[in-house]
Amino acid sequence: MTQRNPIVIIVLMLVSCGLYAFYYTYETTKELLAFLGRDDVDPTTELIINLLTCGLFGMYVEYRNQQMIDAWYQSQGLQHEAKAQLVGLCNLGTFFIGATWLVATYVHVEELNELGTSSASPTTI
Repeated sequence: MTQRNPIVIIVLMLVSCGLYAFYYTYETTKELLAFLGRDDVDPTTELIINLLTCGLFGMYVEYRNQQMIDAWYQSQGLQHEAKAQLVGLCNLGTFFIGATWLVATYVHVEELNELGTSSASPTTI
């Protein structure tokens, strides 16, 4: 799994007016599925749905991906604080507060980084 700086990811999303979020969601979903050895989800189809819903589906994808991370830790019997609910609630909070997606993205990037360090040899950007 590629190690990412959560601040850089958030800045890229802000500077690109959200367009980077589509790329980020696509790439991280692809990496996560490869790490987990799953092929039941098609990141390309999800990208298209995400584009058609103007990013709303991306909120669900981020939550679902976090659920997959939490489930992996549980299946390995490793101590891990489940954060899928936090990511989901922060994404839902965006409709009321506006900026809580920043917290959800930060937490999710950190979780992906942590998952990457548990694998054999993560790459860094």
